[in-house]
Amino acid sequence: MDDIKNFLYAWLGKQRKVPNYEFSQQNVKNRQRFKCECRTDGFDYVGIGNSTNKKDAQTNAALDFCQFLVRSGLINQNDLPKTQKTLPSTDSNPSSLPSGIIAPHQSMGLSFSENSQKEILAYKPGPSSTYMSHIKHFFAERKMLEDAEDSDVNAEIHGFWTLENAKSRLHQYLQINKIKSDYKYTSTGADNNRSFFAEMHFFDPKTNKNNY
Repeated sequence: MDDIKNFLYAWLGKQRKVPNYEFSQQNVKNRQRFKCECRTDGFDYVGIGNSTNKKDAQTNAALDFCQFLVRSGLINQNDLPKTQKTLPSTDSNPSSLPSGIIAPHQSMGLSFSENSQKEILAYKPGPSSTYMSHIKHFFAERKMLEDAEDSDVNAEIHGFWTLENAKSRLHQYLQINKIKSDYKYTSTGADNNRSFFAEMHFFDPKTNKNNY
C-alpha cells in the first residue's frame, strides 16, 4: 500500500510539487480513528482517508487523490500500482492447501474423493402401536394405584369425614343447626420457639352434650 504514496510523490515531483498531509484524531463510539487530508499546490481537490492508524489513513488519502487525478484525465488508471493483493487460485480439490498445511480430514487419516457419496441411512419407523398401547396402559394403572393410596378406605365408617373436608363440614353443620362455637387460643414455649394451641367448644342440642 506504500506504493500508492510513492507513486503520488513521484508524479507530483515531475510537476515540481509535493503532497502535504494533515492528520486529525476522532473518537467514534469510544474508538480512536484518524483522518488524513492530502493537499498540493495547484489543485483545489483534497484527498481524504480514514483509518484506525495514521499510516493507513495517509495511504487512503493518497489513493483518493490519485483517483481524482484519474477522473481528471491526468493519469491512466492502469498506471496506478496495485493496491489489493491477489489471492492464490485454488483448484477443485479440497486437499490442495498451501505448503505445510494439512487438511483436517487428512490429519484424521481420512481420504476424500469427488465421487464419494454420503451414506444415506434407511428410514426406520417409530415404536409400533402395540408398544404404545402398553405404555399408555402402564401409566393408567400407575395413576389408579396412586389415587387409591391417597384415598381413605375407612371414610365410610366416620361418615366420609376426612382431614381435608372436616373443617368445612363442621362449619356447615353449625350453621344449619344455628349452633354458636367458642374458640380459645393458648401459647407455650419461648419466644423463639413458641407453639400455639386452638380449642373449640360448642353445645349440641341434638345430643345434649358439650363438644370440645
